[in-house]
Amino acid sequence: MKRKAAVEIVGAAINITDAVSNKHIADADRFTAGLSAIIDGMVECLNASVWAK
Repeated sequence: MKRKAAVEIVGAAINITDAVSNKHIADADRFTAGLSAIIDGMVECLNASVWAK
């Protein structure tokens, strides 16, 4: 649930809809999937760090 919320927040922050309509993003689904992978990686890094303790 937190991951989905993070993807939505970041997506809104960069305004994916406008970026697609302005041709800055050619494939919104692939872009969102990539963004999800980045967020998953960040979560793994944070969970593995001393901050998680």
